[in-house]
Amino acid sequence: FTDNDYLIAMRVSIEGIRASADISSRFMIYIGMIGIILGSLIIFIFASSFTKPIKNMASVANRMANLDFDAKVEVTQDDELGELGNSMNQLSEKLESTIADLKAANLELKKDIEKKEKIDDMRKEFLSHVSHELKTPISVISSNLQMIKAMKSYEEDLV
Repeated sequence: FTDNDYLIAMRVSIEGIRASADISSRFMIYIGMIGIILGSLIIFIFASSFTKPIKNMASVANRMANLDFDAKVEVTQDDELGELGNSMNQLSEKLESTIADLKAANLELKKDIEKKEKIDDMRKEFLSHVSHELKTPISVISSNLQMIKAMKSYEEDLV
């Protein structure tokens, strides 16, 4: 040792150190548990806020699958999920418009089929009437021809 060096000796009981270590260990366990609980809560809230728009979009997609095109995604974000929501809304509008056009075309087609069936019924009725009207003169002519033929045959037998 030199003149400027000092030596300090302290006596501390092991019991005090153990008690302090015990207290700090319990404190660390409590802080760790509180940290885990708070961390889990924060993760749950964050995950819920992230998955909520996705669940909403899935719900809207299911409604659209059941032909409910009034279902729209509420777009509150300006990220990829917001872009997907806008795309789903556009898809819904286009499908609704297309189905309305198809319904109108189907209605026109039904009207055309009804007109065709009506014309077909009128044609059948006309042919039935013409056939009936032609049968009477044809049978009269046929019977007259048979009578003439029979008379000719009788005259030939006389000669």
